[in-house]
Amino acid sequence: MKKGLIGGIATIVIIIFAIILGLACTTRIPAGYVGVVYNMNGGVDGEVLNQGWHLVAPTKKVTEYSIGIEQSYLTAGKNGDSPDDESFEVPSSDGKGLKVDMTFTYRFDIDKVSQTFTRFKGQSGKEILKSFIKPNIISWTKEVTARYPVEEMLAEKRVDLNTELSRYLADKFSQYGIIIENATLIDINPDDTTRNAIQQKIDAQYK
Repeated sequence: MKKGLIGGIATIVIIIFAIILGLACTTRIPAGYVGVVYNMNGGVDGEVLNQGWHLVAPTKKVTEYSIGIEQSYLTAGKNGDSPDDESFEVPSSDGKGLKVDMTFTYRFDIDKVSQTFTRFKGQSGKEILKSFIKPNIISWTKEVTARYPVEEMLAEKRVDLNTELSRYLADKFSQYGIIIENATLIDINPDDTTRNAIQQKIDAQYK
């Protein structure tokens, strides 16, 4: 009787332990993401997990990257992932400085996520956005705006500027396994002196 009771208790303990172990080894990859598996005993083992539930050994770590389109902001207002003032100044070809707000869409290249993991030393997609994508978006945007005079950026060349910006950034980021789908300067603000000079020129045309 006692042996049977002890055996039953032991069985229950084993089942509970197995359930706890199973839960500890279960990883969920959300829709629109993939996970790169890092084996602590041997580095990246080339395994990429698609969305859904997966059993992963305790000696392995999973880092997530978005392969669905993500929208990000660099704005003065609290838009999306830009809770603070992340607007920035860009140059024009005529030497004027302009404050801009920007939005862009991006995703990680599913065929390169293992290399991305290694290149960025295991940072997650969100960490890469903050530490690499946003700072370089700002830097490389300045290289594009420096080709346009202020008046063209504010008027007839605005669409051309955004088109060229999207292509330029897509090319720059592609080598890092990051796909820029679209980039748009949604607000361009010259300083007061430049704004007044442009307004005076417009007013003169209608006199």
